[in-house]
Amino acid sequence: MAPDLTRPKKDRLKICYLVDAGNVHSVRWIEPFVARGHEVHVVSFVPCARTVPGAASYVDLTTITNTPKVRFARWGWWIYRYIQRLRPHILHAHQLPGAGWLGVMANYHPFVVSAWGSDLLVEPHKSRFRRLLLRLVLRQSDQLTVPSVAMAAAARRLNVPSDRLQLVPWGVETAVFSPAPDDGYQTRLSLGLEPRALVLLAPRRIAPLYHIHTLIAAVQRLIGQFPSLQLALVRYDPDAAYMARIEQEIAALGLGHHVSWLPAQNSQESMARLYRMADIVLSIPASEGYGSTVYEALACGTPAIVTDLPVFEGELVDGLDCLKVPIGDAARTAEAVARVVDDRELYRGLVANGRDTARDKSVSDRIEQVESHYKSLVARKS
Repeated sequence: MAPDLTRPKKDRLKICYLVDAGNVHSVRWIEPFVARGHEVHVVSFVPCARTVPGAASYVDLTTITNTPKVRFARWGWWIYRYIQRLRPHILHAHQLPGAGWLGVMANYHPFVVSAWGSDLLVEPHKSRFRRLLLRLVLRQSDQLTVPSVAMAAAARRLNVPSDRLQLVPWGVETAVFSPAPDDGYQTRLSLGLEPRALVLLAPRRIAPLYHIHTLIAAVQRLIGQFPSLQLALVRYDPDAAYMARIEQEIAALGLGHHVSWLPAQNSQESMARLYRMADIVLSIPASEGYGSTVYEALACGTPAIVTDLPVFEGELVDGLDCLKVPIGDAARTAEAVARVVDDRELYRGLVANGRDTARDKSVSDRIEQVESHYKSLVARKS
């Protein structure tokens, strides 16, 4: 999408984002505001060689220092001076830990924070100190955006006032995540997958939260019934210790021939191709803030098996839009896979209903909503 260069100067916002610039969700949030003609500045607290095209500036804080235990103190002092010079209309931190802490140290307003999921659902329960830091970020912020009703409820439990809380679903880029083109066969060949195999795609991060070990246990239960089964795992931002554990489990169970490791995808288009080539997408984390992966898969016409989490209540109906399984239940996960494969009527229903549900979650609605919130905060300040 080309930038709206005709936007009047008075309507252009100067926005500074504090983010993990290596995370695809950060980029997906920022790019549309660049494309709409706003002046966007990006500050990353995680090393990333890739910058956002069209951004007015990009700063990698790890080039200043990356020494554990002292880096945030150094970064905080740097970010305070940087923001005072930049004077953006909006300072927006993505995720409460890390970016949120830096936003507090910047001591600048309007300050917007976006919670993604575990930063609001899991982080407060790690320790009293973590909860204290999180509450500090929430108190300092002028607005907290959350992607789901379940996360809004979690924010209220942390005493975030309703007038500072905005429900902003992430949305799905339905022009990209769609059943067309019919490129599943070619994608499988390019990835070295058997074209006629039963391919289960697990696109989530290789980390304990996402229960890859449960998927491995489910596959062990399924291979007798489905000898051609292939579990496709994506090497996306792996937790090194957990990755080693998963590789050991695969070897110990003799599942090497049934597990394929795919490279991390660097674009929405390449991710959409993975969804389209899969027979079923499995997303079974212990916690979820919105469920972008699930909605993207459904938009591509691929059935999804998900954990029965509060975030999907009122959004996805078990047996209609997807199949839901308990957290960490390998047996129920395996049963759900078998149901989808064996019941063709169920399969067709999940495809049709899932696509209809995802079609109503356009990302363009989210962009319009956030831009409106930004302008409201700027007007309030002035």
